[in-house]
Order: sequence, then C-alpha cells, then structure tokens
Amino acid sequence: MSSEQRPIFKKQNPDLKSLELIKKIAFAWNELPVSEKKPYEMAAAAEGQIYKEEMARFKAQLTPEQTATLKKEKMQRLAKKKSIGMKRALTILGKPKRPRNSVNIFIAEHFNEAKGISFQENMKNLMKEWNKLQNSQKQLYMQLAEDDKVRYENEIAVWEKQMIEVGREDLIRFKQREIFEKQRKAKRRKAIMKTISDINSSKLEKILKSNMMTSKPEKSSTPPRKAEE
Repeated sequence: MSSEQRPIFKKQNPDLKSLELIKKIAFAWNELPVSEKKPYEMAAAAEGQIYKEEMARFKAQLTPEQTATLKKEKMQRLAKKKSIGMKRALTILGKPKRPRNSVNIFIAEHFNEAKGISFQENMKNLMKEWNKLQNSQKQLYMQLAEDDKVRYENEIAVWEKQMIEVGREDLIRFKQREIFEKQRKAKRRKAIMKTISDINSSKLEKILKSNMMTSKPEKSSTPPRKAEE
C-alpha cells in the first residue's frame, strides 16, 4: 500500500517531511477495514514467496567462499545498524554530550572565521594556528576543557541514575555497570541473610517456647494429705 499511496499522499501534502508522510500513510492503513486490507496482504505474501524462491536459487549457485563473504557483510551491516539505532536511542533518551578537549574547543570557536575554503583546508589551518599558540594562551582552552569535563561527569551521573531507575542499565558506562551490579548483589545478599536470620530467629523462638512448655512441673492429681494431729 505504501508504494501505491505515497505519490498520492505526497501530492496532497507537498510540505510534509518523509517521516510525517510515512506516519500519515500508516494511520490511513490502520483505518482501513479488514476486507480492504486483504488484497494488499495477499500481494505482499506473494511477493515475499517470490523473493524467498529467488534468494534460494541465488544462494545455491554460490561457492563456500562467497557464502562466507556474504555472511560477513551481513553481520557488518547488522552491527552498523545496531550502532546507529543505539546512538539514536541515546539521543532520544537525552544522554549528555561527551566533554570536548582543549583543541576541539579552540576549533569550534574559530571554525566559522574562515570563508571560501574547504572543510579539510580549514581544519588544517586551525591546527597550525593551535600549534603556534603559547602555553599561556592554550591554558584558557585547557581550563575550559576541564570545566566541560566536570559538567559531563555531573550530568552523566544523574542520567545514569535515571537509566537505572527505568531499567536501562545496559546504557550506562561499563565501569558504572560493574559498580551497580556489585551494589545489587550486595543488596541481594543482605536481603537473603536477613531472611535467614528471621527464619532462624523464628525457629529459635519456637524451640524456646517448646522447652519452656516441657520444663513446667506437672500438676499432681493426688490431693495433699492432712497433717497428723
């Protein structure tokens, strides 16, 4: 449906961006009755079957080396896709930007001063200017870099705490993850020890009560004899 309706929706909404256009088409699809969806679903299933058959014929004619190469390329594509997805997720979740070093701060400050030259040429010139600076001049940028590092450490600590609270420990730094795991294991051990202690205390209390009951003297059923006059 998307390939069929996209030109129509694009003509009706020329100012919409691609993502918004896809959302609009998806909404229209969800609104379709089941009977109208059926032809599209059948066509998609038929195309999927044709693709599977063609792919099977293609793989059958490959040598083992070619198969291994294709598998390696597929793994690389999946890894790249996963990396891009992770970066997008981190951006959406508001992960703080990493701190800049002194050179990066200097370049960012002066990058737009040059006009009419390429990016590479501009970077080359800025690096030359940086290398010409005196240590006293570089000190300002080094201090700014230290301040940015402090900013990052404070922000990332708050962010990682939020990620732990929402169950996304997989997104925090490896060292922090190790610390979190140790703390979680320590809490678990403490809880287990408390449970064992409570159970032992309960058992001990029952034993003491049982001993107290058995140690009480039994009441005699024979009435006491009267003293002789």
